[in-house]
Amino acid sequence: MGSTFTHWYRSAKGARAKMQPTSVQLPARKRVRPKHGRARLKGPVSPTAGKIPECAGTSPRHLNGGSTDQHDSAQFRAGTPRPAPSAESAGQEPSVRETKAQSLILRQFWLRAGTGRRARCPGSPIMVTLHPIPRALVPVDTEAAETLSSPNYDEFQSDLEIFELLRQRPNSVLRITMPHASAASPDEMLVEGSDEALEAAQSRMAELQDGPLTRTLNDVMFLYEIEDPERPDTRQIGLGGVAPSRDILTDATPDGTIVRNEGVRPKKARGRADLIDSTMAIIGTVNNAVEDPSGRFAALLDQISDQRAPDFTAAAEDGCRHLIRLLPESRERDELVRALAEEPFAYVADGNHRSAAAAMLGLEGFLTVMFPAHRMGLLPYNRLVRENARSADAWRSSLDDDFEVSESDPGKDYQPTGQHCIGLYTPGAWLRLSPRPGSFDPANAAESIDSNIVQRRIFERVCGIPDPRDERLTFVGGNRNAAYLRGRVDAGEFGFAVTLPPVSMDQFVDVCRQRRMMPPKSTWFSPKIRSGLVMAKLD
Repeated sequence: MGSTFTHWYRSAKGARAKMQPTSVQLPARKRVRPKHGRARLKGPVSPTAGKIPECAGTSPRHLNGGSTDQHDSAQFRAGTPRPAPSAESAGQEPSVRETKAQSLILRQFWLRAGTGRRARCPGSPIMVTLHPIPRALVPVDTEAAETLSSPNYDEFQSDLEIFELLRQRPNSVLRITMPHASAASPDEMLVEGSDEALEAAQSRMAELQDGPLTRTLNDVMFLYEIEDPERPDTRQIGLGGVAPSRDILTDATPDGTIVRNEGVRPKKARGRADLIDSTMAIIGTVNNAVEDPSGRFAALLDQISDQRAPDFTAAAEDGCRHLIRLLPESRERDELVRALAEEPFAYVADGNHRSAAAAMLGLEGFLTVMFPAHRMGLLPYNRLVRENARSADAWRSSLDDDFEVSESDPGKDYQPTGQHCIGLYTPGAWLRLSPRPGSFDPANAAESIDSNIVQRRIFERVCGIPDPRDERLTFVGGNRNAAYLRGRVDAGEFGFAVTLPPVSMDQFVDVCRQRRMMPPKSTWFSPKIRSGLVMAKLD
């Protein structure tokens, strides 16, 4: 027997108001229990919850208007009538009547219940699917985008770094995505994930939605372009929207088209899920790569971007400029979706835990941008290790079986750039390491990556650290250089540092093709999508 959902919506003044229960019956699911004024979902929900077979209907049509496409939208597969097009699609604010009229469809889109696997029509092609965002929250202009946008929650080395950035940019969405660190002083920071922190996030999200910096748009996709001064000849543009949670490839969904290549830690995913649940919004975006061997998808992205001025832009701390072009229903948008559907798979580059959080809550989709893989950049992902310092001679002796070891140029920090070139800094000396034959299997794409070699042949074999999740290991992304690592070691905080070359895009794709998992913390995609430029409202 199905359960009747009660819909929650935000009134014009931002207060939560309760509508009368709808008569629409949905499959049974875990009860939504309000706590501290928010509807929280208790316990993990099956990532395949509420899946509707793709083969329903004989004339699939795209989510927008009457444009023909290979896929039914979540709404049409559920047999839900489409609301009349609103003024919001043209960039106008919705009326209160529009907001209420669309509320049920929005709930059905985002939160389906029940169990069951995805089903395909016999012989139907495997393709990447992307839908418009039913209700998107975006900055009103470039000034607002500069104020709101921020790095993602997982780009920081410590809560103190988050606190310091919030002092400089107190109105950014970082105060919502990492609410515990938004405090008057470090001593007053809250416990991450606590009820107090989540309540703060909920309140700040309500202020953001009702304030002058944002507006709500219906049925929108977007082009996301990043201008990177470090790669002036590369134009990185992607198509943004909602990807179905059921498309994530898992044991339960073996025909999924979105391939994860890194393990998911349940605690971390739960933290992101609790934030979504509390704010009734998805702020973090998943970065996906598609191979685009013909170049057609990239060419269309370039062409359509050249025809449209950005709706707003934002500068990042690393000097990159982020440009957003909003895409209401149009022939060009449909053409992009069709070009994307020619891709059999998309590979998660950043945001495994963000997509897992949506699935954990039973949400029908997650916010994502699909980029052509050959336009994306990768930086090194280095290591700091807490253990007793060793001399350079001691390291040579310990590593000789698995590596050729030589000393690097005195006085110069060593950040390798080529595959199978590894740096190790011990107080006072940089060493260059080259893996010997037999230290890895070249036919195994994951085992051939240098971070995997280091984990097995140095951390486990020499240091006795078999688990890459061991607290003695600290992972340092590409936004920190080799000099930063040397400084931490020389200060006595760590025993040694390891510098690694960036994983190549070919290596990344090969691991995905072999359906293997990337070594933990091995890819630092850069530039990264910023939070707060396009968000998805769930109520």
